Amino acid sequence: MDLIKNLDKIHTTELGVGRIRKNLALGEGVDAIKWCKDAITKADNVVKQGKNWYVYANDAVITVNASSFSIITAHKAKVSKGDLAMIKKIEEIIPADFRGVVSISKNGESLFKKAYGYADLPNKRANKIDTIFEVASGSKAFVAVGIMKLMEEGKLTLESKLADMLDIDLKAVSPDITVKQLLTHTSGMPDYFDESVMDDMSELWAVFPNYNARTPADMLPTFMDKPMMFASGEKFHYNNAGYVMLALMIEKITGMAFDQYLDKLIFKPCGMKNTAYHALDSLPANCATAYIYDEEAGKYRTNFYSTNVKSDGAGGVYTTVGDIERFWKCFLTGSIVSLEGVKVMTTLHASCEEGSRYGLGFWLTPKDVPFFQGFDPGVSFVTRHHPNGLLTVLVSNYCDNVWKLNRQIEEVINEN
Repeated sequence: MDLIKNLDKIHTTELGVGRIRKNLALGEGVDAIKWCKDAITKADNVVKQGKNWYVYANDAVITVNASSFSIITAHKAKVSKGDLAMIKKIEEIIPADFRGVVSISKNGESLFKKAYGYADLPNKRANKIDTIFEVASGSKAFVAVGIMKLMEEGKLTLESKLADMLDIDLKAVSPDITVKQLLTHTSGMPDYFDESVMDDMSELWAVFPNYNARTPADMLPTFMDKPMMFASGEKFHYNNAGYVMLALMIEKITGMAFDQYLDKLIFKPCGMKNTAYHALDSLPANCATAYIYDEEAGKYRTNFYSTNVKSDGAGGVYTTVGDIERFWKCFLTGSIVSLEGVKVMTTLHASCEEGSRYGLGFWLTPKDVPFFQGFDPGVSFVTRHHPNGLLTVLVSNYCDNVWKLNRQIEEVINEN
């Protein structure tokens, strides 16, 4: 590897030597730089992420700048050799044609983080670990957290009814639908994109131009004239329109655009500097373009005409894997909503015979591992947080099968 070939260039400052000695509990007579070099040659695992090398050796993690070969830090590892062996297996199962980012960490310690493929296909601009991706319905978790916060502030309850919360003509939509039913996809209300019968969201925009969809209210004409799908509370049936209604509730209660409220409540306090609800026609720098393969043309095209221009509450967040990790940390430690609120949101509230299990804005595995996920044309995303501190974040801007890859990763995890 490049690091071994340049072993003689590895160095650090006098201050760095002191920190290494302190962090690793090395004796005064031990040459800290030599200790690090020896550890590097016997490393259990070496991962290059962005501008740095991360070396796992002798129960320590050594971080080395890839261009200057300066030791940035060295400290006791929070991961075991078994974890490192597991990560090696995981790297082997990632398909050669995967496009996106895979991140695996444990108790805040990065185990594996790597980017694949192109963020901008025609210009061959590569995806990076800090590339900004759309996460589609993964955004519902943030809206649900916003609603939970308002509940904790006494602004509404799980049993609050649609007719009491919104001043709009509900038409055939039941006025008795509750906030809980909206959160858990059990409302039965009509949907603008019913994923059980529609294969491609672009079908919607053939009759309702997507450039008209920039706010939750903009989406009302796409579903409010339809009949109820079933009696509210009768069963679980995934529903996007329900989260449009929740976003409208946030706006009415707070007097703010729902995305501005979530930025104030979640993104800024959690240090999620690269997370926001962007419009497709005004994306910031370092964003990945989402691509759909056109079978007839035999080439990829963008998803610009296949999804909302801007979020309606059901999707639309742009973020990085690092920001998703920051969110999990803040959420699970009670920094956004209370720990009791976290427990309520990640407890089973709805399920169906097909195996879907849902809390409030979060999915649950059969073993009650919370996760959230998203799928749109050209977009696929999933992130799971395990009880042992293991966190996976997978995202693709070509709609690669992140779910299959995540299952394979979990199989490797379960073997260790």
